[in-house]
Amino acid sequence: MAELMHSISLDEADLLPMGLNDTSELEDNPPRPAATAPTCLAPSQSFHRVFLPVVYGLVCLLGFAGNGLILVILTCFTKKRTSSDLYLMHLAAADLLFVLTMPFWAVGSATEWVFGNVLCCLVNFTFTVNLASSILLLACISIERYLAIVRATKTDKVRRKFATKVTCGAVWALSLLLAMPDLVFSHVYIAPLSGHQLCEHVYPESASELWRTSLRALHHVLAFALPGIVIVFCYVMVIRTLSQLHNHEKRKALKVVVAIVAAFFVCWLPYNVVTLLDTLMRLDAVVNSDCEMEQRLGVAVAVTEGVGFSHCCFIPVLYAFVGKKFKENLARLRGCKACVGTPVASYREGKRQSSNRPHPISSDSDFSTSTIPA
Repeated sequence: MAELMHSISLDEADLLPMGLNDTSELEDNPPRPAATAPTCLAPSQSFHRVFLPVVYGLVCLLGFAGNGLILVILTCFTKKRTSSDLYLMHLAAADLLFVLTMPFWAVGSATEWVFGNVLCCLVNFTFTVNLASSILLLACISIERYLAIVRATKTDKVRRKFATKVTCGAVWALSLLLAMPDLVFSHVYIAPLSGHQLCEHVYPESASELWRTSLRALHHVLAFALPGIVIVFCYVMVIRTLSQLHNHEKRKALKVVVAIVAAFFVCWLPYNVVTLLDTLMRLDAVVNSDCEMEQRLGVAVAVTEGVGFSHCCFIPVLYAFVGKKFKENLARLRGCKACVGTPVASYREGKRQSSNRPHPISSDSDFSTSTIPA
């Protein structure tokens, strides 16, 4: 999947002969730049070298601060963690590790890859693992909310937490599997036009387009289409359930649910559409593609990539910072309980009173994305 994110933004790579898959050979005797290799993408490359480092830097700073704060609060200030808390911890950890790869890509985009072959493989691998796990965890959270709110599932808390841990383990295992091509195909080589070192995927010459297309199709299906379908179905059912309630807090929760669905598609739909178009152009499935269209597509990829990466900055906010328990613990971290809109004592009293009234939401769900009391 890292191939999808970075090879397009540095399409000088397409001018290189394929078949360079020996890491030691590349380091000892890197390929020389071609004498003349005209490309339509030179203008978009200049845009990339300015735009992408800025985006990567902002994503790193904001994502590190937000997800780091979530992890600190959930690990240090939350004694009894619900299934929602466990999912949120894994989501924050995945996003945090994801943003830690941004400085490497920022330097590589602004100048060239100066970190060697080993880090090229490891950074690509880490990037893909945590990007995939983050998106898959969003789908798992939507399923957990669907079961807790729509189905009003009443299961033993111990069993639910065990099931959550198993699910998170399966997500990480699948993400590791999806990232294996990064360890095999990631290499450092010299671009023919600029002479810069690039960290990219280099496929066997005999099947380069087959590998490239297959991995992109895998990304579109497993990291967008399937999670997107799951998220839409689960949250549409959640919206139907909450819309039947007349409680003011449930109505507020409804708005947060809509925001979650919208955020996912605002982040990832444009990027997947643009990269799908790029894939079709590579397969000559798009007619009337010219140099100007390729330049515009290169800029579109960079812009939509930045929008997609921003998911790790504000989606965790929707899942954590609007929750009452999280704000309560945040106030404890700041040493100022008065910062929470509702005092802790009255909140707990209200929680005890509300627990005596029947409602379809399982108490263990915690519905951290909303103002529904846990």
